[in-house]
Amino acid sequence: MFELQPELKELNSKQLGVFIWIYQQIIADQVLTRSNRDIARRVNIPESTLEKYLKRFEDLGLIVRDSERAMNPITLSWETVSRKITLNPKKFDPMVIAKMRTASIEAILDQVTTSTQTQAVIDKLRQNRPLIKENA
Repeated sequence: MFELQPELKELNSKQLGVFIWIYQQIIADQVLTRSNRDIARRVNIPESTLEKYLKRFEDLGLIVRDSERAMNPITLSWETVSRKITLNPKKFDPMVIAKMRTASIEAILDQVTTSTQTQAVIDKLRQNRPLIKENA
């Protein structure tokens, strides 16, 4: 993370681990749109603890949470229909985040588009599955 944000020093090791996971997900996907239940499963903590962590991250200004609510016509109660978590653009420069995303995508594409590696994978598949017929 370019320069260590002073707010990150206030987090304990478990909170920092959760924040780093969220940070990596946002780098990969621009925003994090998973539910608290899904995130809690991925980072192996209870949902209630995750919500406390997210609230702390938000209070420190590290993340921005946004959600849309709508009335459920069956139960006549308000429910969250979508939500997203993003990094606070005041703390994390969006241009640097975009460059990091581009670099990670390019690294993945370099691994996939190298013709010798691709050909080696195809040859290995042909050896393992001799019944595969080439398109003529």
